[in-house]
Amino acid sequence: MPRAIESRNRWRRLLSGAIVISCLLLSPAQRAAGGSPSITDVKAAFIFNFIKFTTWDEAHFSGDDSPLEICVAGNNALYVSLVRAVDGKTVRGRSLSVSTVESPEKIQAPTCHVVVVGGEEKEKAWRAAALLAGTPVLTVGESPDFVRHGGVIGFTVDGRKLGFEISLTNAKTADLEISSKLLQLARVVE
Repeated sequence: MPRAIESRNRWRRLLSGAIVISCLLLSPAQRAAGGSPSITDVKAAFIFNFIKFTTWDEAHFSGDDSPLEICVAGNNALYVSLVRAVDGKTVRGRSLSVSTVESPEKIQAPTCHVVVVGGEEKEKAWRAAALLAGTPVLTVGESPDFVRHGGVIGFTVDGRKLGFEISLTNAKTADLEISSKLLQLARVVE
């Protein structure tokens, strides 16, 4: 097997393993009760890993110790899962903070480094993606075609399999660097 393919497969296994481990760590109460993580817990684990494999220019933070702000619009269950997923964790030395916003119009790019637009309401999600296009914000959406309307990462569902797509053009416009390790797991959309 060529080295490049072997290396890519190794990174896929490592990231997939990290996502599975994150899911297992998310909900001790569910595990104790013999339950499995909910779809929102799995999405929260994905989002945490998206953040770990994305780099922002330091100029987009107010200080060396300022937190990386995650704002959630439109899905309270995802907000709750994200709070559990990132509690006490840091990414590149920055603590993670999760808050909610009422609507896409209330999202403030300098305040939010990551904006998660929850729910399947596509017009609302597309409006949020359009409003934030070109700002240094990692936009993540649950609605269909989110990346085609300006979002950076969009969840996809194929049967029972959860996946995601990434727009490199939208990431570049947002001044974000997405790790090639994450890109290997995504469907890249242009």
